[in-house]
Amino acid sequence: MPKAASPVVSAQERLAIRISNMINTPKAQMQRRVVIHRLDSEPDEAWEGVLEMLRETHGLEMISSDEDTITLGWRYELG
Repeated sequence: MPKAASPVVSAQERLAIRISNMINTPKAQMQRRVVIHRLDSEPDEAWEGVLEMLRETHGLEMISSDEDTITLGWRYELG
């Protein structure tokens, strides 16, 4: 039986999953904030695309520490 091909995940989707996992940690949920950072291996387009999606998220506050580090904060459950 041939193996099913794995779905191709874009760099932006991988980054979004990584950030989602960071947001969903118990510590981040308790503090209602998380610091996200761009990895060297992540393309500019992926980082900017995810930041744009985050900017459009109602109830999410973004504080830029530098070009590659952002603190996300929220007052209530996102969703």
